[in-house]
Amino acid sequence: MQLGWFDWLAFTIPSIMLFGIAYYFVQGWMKTQADMEVQKTYRAQLSSTLPMKLQALERLSLFLERIRLDQLVLRMKRKDLTASDLTSLMLLTIQQEYEHNLTQQVYVSEQLWQIIVMAKSQNEAFIISVAQTIQNNADGDQLMKAMTNAQAERQEQPLNTALKAIRTEAQKHLGA
Repeated sequence: MQLGWFDWLAFTIPSIMLFGIAYYFVQGWMKTQADMEVQKTYRAQLSSTLPMKLQALERLSLFLERIRLDQLVLRMKRKDLTASDLTSLMLLTIQQEYEHNLTQQVYVSEQLWQIIVMAKSQNEAFIISVAQTIQNNADGDQLMKAMTNAQAERQEQPLNTALKAIRTEAQKHLGA
């Protein structure tokens, strides 16, 4: 018994359709599996990097708190320092704190890092500007009083702005 063209088409067309449908479903399944694998890798990566990012944010917060003028004044308070010596010591301390935390920039956004650097620079400029208002032979206590008074009158608090930016970035990472 020999099959005609019509018989061949009767077998071939449904077979091709069945193959097409199977191919479509297998492709969809494979794409779903690939997407799930990407999500699993992303979650694993996130769970390992998130603690480092949060720790960097904590360290940068501590850095900003340590270079806050009232904290510097408390740590540097010594009777034997002149205003010039105290100014130099405060600026040196800020630079050392900055260098100690410099590597944390790899864990935070570029925008946040720029805010932190700007806050540090403004803090240093404020110290220098207050020190320039004091007489050359003044003692450290006079500089501390002048800084305390100038800080109270200061409208903009760059360190507070930087701390707020750190909290915002932390909340972004925590999904809050």
